[in-house]
Amino acid sequence: MIKAIAFDLDDTLLNTTEILIPFAIRRIYDLLCQKGFKESFKAFNQNRISFVGHSSHREFFKHTVASNPQLLTEPGLTDVLIQYFYQPEIPEKMPLIEGAKENLEILSSKYKLYVVTSGVEPTQKRKIKALGLERWI
Repeated sequence: MIKAIAFDLDDTLLNTTEILIPFAIRRIYDLLCQKGFKESFKAFNQNRISFVGHSSHREFFKHTVASNPQLLTEPGLTDVLIQYFYQPEIPEKMPLIEGAKENLEILSSKYKLYVVTSGVEPTQKRKIKALGLERWI
């Protein structure tokens, strides 16, 4: 008998791809430009999308820094880029993915609900709060 249901947070309950990633990528690009990066945002983003089709964002940021000599003079830059991506700024309020609220309402009346995530814990807790998920999980 099913007693509990676990939901993934990112791109299951929260549309991370359309809400958080574009702002994180713009913030990362702006920082790179401050450090002498010359590629256009369009080219940078197309390269990112292509690269993460076969690898992770973490590896993309490492590759970007390693491929641009002017960026290699910035100690810790790769770590900052990774942090900007995996620990993005979280708005105070965010919408749930369409239909999620209705599903949570129905399922919470019969089952214990949990959120499972591999993200950075403080960031994920801010997402949960911004989504108003505390009442269900």
